[in-house]
Amino acid sequence: MKPPVKRTTLLHQLRKEITEGVYPNGTRLPIEREFCRQLGVARETLRGALKILEKENYIERIIGQGTYVRYGDSRELFFLIPCPDYFIRSNYTTRQATGKILSGCLTQSHLLNFHVVPLSISRTNNQQEIDWNALRQLPEHARVVFYSNWFYPVYPLLHEKKCRVIMVRNVWKNLPAEQEYPDQWASCYLDEYSAFASNVELLYASGCRRIMVTSDHLDNPENPRKAGYFEGLRRCGLDTESTMTCATLFCSGNPRSFKQCIRDLYDKYRFDGLLIALPDTLSIDYRKTLNGNLGIPEEVRIITEFDYEYNNSLSRPVTSYSYDFQEVGETLSRFLFTEQYHQEKFTFHHFYNNREALCS
Repeated sequence: MKPPVKRTTLLHQLRKEITEGVYPNGTRLPIEREFCRQLGVARETLRGALKILEKENYIERIIGQGTYVRYGDSRELFFLIPCPDYFIRSNYTTRQATGKILSGCLTQSHLLNFHVVPLSISRTNNQQEIDWNALRQLPEHARVVFYSNWFYPVYPLLHEKKCRVIMVRNVWKNLPAEQEYPDQWASCYLDEYSAFASNVELLYASGCRRIMVTSDHLDNPENPRKAGYFEGLRRCGLDTESTMTCATLFCSGNPRSFKQCIRDLYDKYRFDGLLIALPDTLSIDYRKTLNGNLGIPEEVRIITEFDYEYNNSLSRPVTSYSYDFQEVGETLSRFLFTEQYHQEKFTFHHFYNNREALCS
């Protein structure tokens, strides 16, 4: 039996219009009633043509969302990681954040019918040893996700291949010259500026008046953490001209040196509030509080930059702030697979764990 003439004619028409860009890739087609009116055909004719186009991978129907043009569109999301053993050799916070973003992507992959492809771009976590052969396998217009500015050497290649990129990063202003490309891509920003301002306000509300911050890269004047710290001091009416501001600690590889640095800072500044980034190597005695482990007085209020495993296991819980990295992964995946790509800017704000611990 020959297929209906009207359906065949409509099928040829829609194929031609999709391939010629009348309906660009990623476009959401009109609802059936409106589409039938525009095309001048019966609903049964349209449904038959769309069913064939779906089998031929010209379109995709997503329950509850609509019908999208997917011509020449791979159903893959490439998740870039620095090296094959990245989830073993990276530090705790990076490992946890990256893993949760990847988990969010995988969660959406089951809902939206796409594949997540982890792609390591070097053998040794070294930007001087990029595996260009692996990267050149990326298809044109590939969907690409990565976390942090570490990947800047491959930006020109991603641009050349017209990849649809979403990068998850903090807001830094003084980027290397190679980082002109992010302004052309979609981004997920972790609002560290607001987080640090809020952290200072929270410590102030718990009675702190001499608030110390220790973290990495605080010597960089454009670090949003440092800027947010000073904004928090201003909001609380605290002295921003004091010599006690914030300290970049470079001794995280040696736990004894790290603890000594914290004790030295306390002896020098006598702070009563501390916002701190802890190293993986920090040895913990679970019979003590975090203050006891760091060798500083118990009355010092502490907020950690991430929710470590021992934040809930010490004799006194520790307040921490973090981001919903699972939601970050889910959000960027939904964007890449349900919307036409554009330079969207997503902003994610922090949340607190054990906030009540500051009042105990």
